[in-house]
Amino acid sequence: MASAKDKGGREGRGGIGFGDSRFKIVPFQPYHKGEERGKVSGPEIKFRWKTRKEVDPSVKTFKLKIIKRGGDVIHERTVDVSEYILMVAYISLEYGNNRWLVEATADSDISSPQVAFAYVDATEEAKVLERVKKDEVYQMGDPAAKVFFEAAQLEKSGLHYAAYERYMMVTNQYQGNEVLKMALQRYLERNDLIEDE
Repeated sequence: MASAKDKGGREGRGGIGFGDSRFKIVPFQPYHKGEERGKVSGPEIKFRWKTRKEVDPSVKTFKLKIIKRGGDVIHERTVDVSEYILMVAYISLEYGNNRWLVEATADSDISSPQVAFAYVDATEEAKVLERVKKDEVYQMGDPAAKVFFEAAQLEKSGLHYAAYERYMMVTNQYQGNEVLKMALQRYLERNDLIEDE
């Protein structure tokens, strides 16, 4: 089985997502974009991934590894779904830079790249939202526009995890809104989270 250090970076066309076909598992959350580490905060972090279409659908059990600076695996969990919620207190995750990867338990060649993320204080997200809410344009917007505006500013600040959650929430809540659907589509395209047909 490959060690955490054996799983390299990526040579894709955009975000961390579908850009690098060497990897059969595509990480969705949290992720990095170029040299920018996706920032996450709070008491729990949801890790999400997807296998590419060419992977046998019977591959359903995965091992997620969280790796601290220096290469030590600080948490490892086997799951039968394509997501995992980490309770941060459970492993005493410290603020700073970390990486994660996931691989199929039956075949470690079916894996994701190592994904860089930064665990930051929750006040960082709160400060972004506080700034947004003072904006005159934000204050004049309807509820859907306000959530969209929050998502855009969180994304701009590198808080991609929180931004993605808001983009998804607002498009689900206002399903008939074509502008919001297009905004979500553009977000997914910018971050390479759409699989080529």
